[in-house]
Amino acid sequence: MRVEVEAVQHVTSELVDATRSLLPQLSASAAPLSAEDLTRIANHQATTLFIARRGGAIVGMLTWSPSRSPPACGRGSKTWSSTSTPAVKASARP
Repeated sequence: MRVEVEAVQHVTSELVDATRSLLPQLSASAAPLSAEDLTRIANHQATTLFIARRGGAIVGMLTWSPSRSPPACGRGSKTWSSTSTPAVKASARP
């Protein structure tokens, strides 16, 4: 089955519910994220929240935060990328 990845534009109750099942797969002690928490993440100018869907259902998520480093030794600026550990439902893993 095909997986579709999309950037979160709006936080929905579906997303809030999905994070409640995804985060414990990363850490048993992870606190649930509220709609307000997710909205702050999704709307932050330096972060993109991505979700993965399979069969229409959210099966994974991660955050991506690009940043630019200052020019070093005349080599010009470089873009560095930071991603969170992807959270993927166990049933969606190969």
